Amino acid sequence: MARSSKTLRYPQEFTVDTPTTDYIEFYAVRPKFGENFRKGGIKYNYHPTRVILNVPQKVVENHSQNWNNAALGELTPDSISRLISPFRTENQGTPLPMLDQIGEVGNLGIRFAEQKALEAAVKGMQTMGASGITPNGILSATGGIVYNPNLEILYEGPDFRTFNFQFVLFNKSEGDAQEIYNIVEWFREQSVPSLNNRADFGNGSGAAGGDTNRPDTDTGNTPSSAGWSFNSKSRFLAQPPFILMTYKRGAGDHPFMRPLLPAALNSVSVDYTPTGNYTVMNDFDSRDKATTVAANITIQLTERTNLTYEDLKELQSAALSGNSSRTYRAPE
Repeated sequence: MARSSKTLRYPQEFTVDTPTTDYIEFYAVRPKFGENFRKGGIKYNYHPTRVILNVPQKVVENHSQNWNNAALGELTPDSISRLISPFRTENQGTPLPMLDQIGEVGNLGIRFAEQKALEAAVKGMQTMGASGITPNGILSATGGIVYNPNLEILYEGPDFRTFNFQFVLFNKSEGDAQEIYNIVEWFREQSVPSLNNRADFGNGSGAAGGDTNRPDTDTGNTPSSAGWSFNSKSRFLAQPPFILMTYKRGAGDHPFMRPLLPAALNSVSVDYTPTGNYTVMNDFDSRDKATTVAANITIQLTERTNLTYEDLKELQSAALSGNSSRTYRAPE
């Protein structure tokens, strides 16, 4: 199995070479803004470190869409389509109006006149002390009918998917203590902006974390390819990286749980006392260094774009083939 330049894993003896081993893989990536503008598509610089953790106890995937309740009144989706058809690009320049459009306009005129008459009646009744009267109320009181609201539910677009994960890491050895320390530091670093473009993401040349083995690497790309000036006194902040999180089984994607699209790391919370007591391990790396005996890491991720049917089919295809859904491959 291909490995990244550096892999952090908990527990330290955890191996992912077994085809039936399930785990979660994290990468941090930063968009190549200049290359994206020039060539289309989204390209990334990758942080050289990969993080591997056990699948947490609670894993939830949520899909939600934004639908809006609407009352169309005298209109229906079909009549709306006919009314606006003259304004569509493919229909511009055609003779107007057509017979069905005349019929729709006539119906709207009748409805408009009825509404005006009913509103005038409501105002007249209010001057005589009536209250709480509406046009539909008048119809109900005088004829036992109301206007058909033609209720419809209309699609407004997708919601962003947000994920919450909690990893409880206990020190069972000096090696685990060092690895937990490194994992906490890694999440800290990926959650904050920087004054400069971070060199640890490399520039596509294979140096400082770059990876020439990845198919999306462009050796001509530089961290500041978007054309903005970054320096120690910059008035800009470089945004935090995105996170690639993938459920894995062996070298391929998990056959059932789908990877996340590139996601923003909204928050990182580290609880150093998950057992309820503050306890430390001293000199865990043959140095004057101390760490807590356990750490509870809670992260929240929001995908940077909405998930589509085509994305799902692509992820499904990768999982069924036993391959990785990502467009990168880790360096040897």
